[in-house]
Amino acid sequence: MGYHQQHDGFHGTYIHDALTVGLLTCPNLFETVDAFVQVETSGNLTRGMTIADLRPSRPRPKTNARVCVKVNAEAFLRHFFDCLRP
Repeated sequence: MGYHQQHDGFHGTYIHDALTVGLLTCPNLFETVDAFVQVETSGNLTRGMTIADLRPSRPRPKTNARVCVKVNAEAFLRHFFDCLRP
């Protein structure tokens, strides 16, 4: 948490893996959309970033992924901590 406080400006940590499990076990807490996702391989500032243009006004190629765009964070964290408690 100290690392994120120093480098990202917040006292906490990311729990991406737990969110993935949460999506599988409590899908009602998440909003997802189909999207065409690519990994940027040539940009100087964006190399390695996952890119998905979600603007509704843009034509989209065939989708290749389901992308989470919203989570009920309070309900997810309550579920997450309930699972950790004995």
